[in-house]
Amino acid sequence: MNDSNFTADEIRALRSYWNAPGRVQSHLLNENGGEFAVRQTVEGSQWLWNYNKARGLAKGDPGSALSANSQRETVWTNWINARIEWDYAQAAVQVAQRNGKPAPAVRVPNPGPCPADLVNLAGNPPAFAAPARPEQHTLTFPDGMKLTYNTHVPMRKTFAYFRWPQGVQSMGQRVKTLPERELQGLFQKAGLNKTEQNVFAAVSMLEGGFDSVNTYDTGFVSVGLIQFATLKEGGHSLGQVLQRMKRENPQDFRTHFRKFGLDVTDNGLLMAADLESGATRIGPEANQQIIEDKRLIAAFQRAGRISEAFRVAQLKTAKAMYYPADDVIRVDVNGTTMTGRVGDVFRTEAGLATLMDRKVNTGNLGRMNDLVGQAVREYDLVSVKDAAQLEFLLIQALVFRKNYLLEASLSQPARPDVITSRSGTRRLRGPL
Repeated sequence: MNDSNFTADEIRALRSYWNAPGRVQSHLLNENGGEFAVRQTVEGSQWLWNYNKARGLAKGDPGSALSANSQRETVWTNWINARIEWDYAQAAVQVAQRNGKPAPAVRVPNPGPCPADLVNLAGNPPAFAAPARPEQHTLTFPDGMKLTYNTHVPMRKTFAYFRWPQGVQSMGQRVKTLPERELQGLFQKAGLNKTEQNVFAAVSMLEGGFDSVNTYDTGFVSVGLIQFATLKEGGHSLGQVLQRMKRENPQDFRTHFRKFGLDVTDNGLLMAADLESGATRIGPEANQQIIEDKRLIAAFQRAGRISEAFRVAQLKTAKAMYYPADDVIRVDVNGTTMTGRVGDVFRTEAGLATLMDRKVNTGNLGRMNDLVGQAVREYDLVSVKDAAQLEFLLIQALVFRKNYLLEASLSQPARPDVITSRSGTRRLRGPL
């Protein structure tokens, strides 16, 4: 299959396709009767990210509020939140003026200058909010499918991952809402057993559907049921999904991707056609092309809705990259390394979903190894597998974005009262 740069003939065909009447429509969104609207700034979001990094925080839950781990950080958090409210109030005044409307009264107190020690830690913050001009883009395909995207996606005020104002988002159709027969067929073709199916369905509820897309945050281009992302290098997990589909279903790949100006290199970097210049953008440049050109991200969403091959490739790649059951646990016990599989300890769907959710979002299993090691040492367990007796407590300690111990659709661990150890039966001491 051709995986070279897009040819002149392919570029001409793409231009002809998208230049057809009614294929692409764009206009200002005009929220609340005006062109301008208040939005978080990229600079403010980046400052929040830098602030968290300066405090030594690894990637946390993007949906959580600012945390404070000391009395001094509480002072900083209060000032940051007050400054954010002040900036949003000031931006609202500017938006009203630009929209030709009366300016609202500012009822938020000015928090004053940034605390000196906070400036030393993270620098003086920029404005967290500013006027923006959201646009709406509608792409219509010959089969009647119509996809609409808005730029300047509204963010939570303390969101630390916003990077591309021209980026868009569409959550798509959540996996659990698909017809059961259709979903079971996809799971079977992807080779997922019943436990894996239940875990996937539970975790993907937090991310989206096969057709979800996002081009505004630090993932750069994110697509699919667990938001496969390209990241800075322009490939990563989304590149692996495309590689798998291209290898296993080359004709479907050509129909749904190459035909629309998208491809993937042999080493997993995205390729995107630049319809203005005729050039082929690869890797980081492909990221930018897809973020800028809504026709390209629409091709991803369209494939997610109608291509069985693309959906199956997502499921297979998700299992290979993120399903944790076969990951290795290594713990140190008195100078001896004991090993086991994650699936030996986390035997329920609630446990596997907890770890998969964390792995999808952070790329790792957090403190899992340390906690299992603590359990083995504290209760004098014979092997790593024996830590399965403490699965309930381990899950409690590893909850990330959602507490799957409360998810009735998943199998659950028993709450332990006593533990069988090397030296006999021992009573449970409390949380890990």
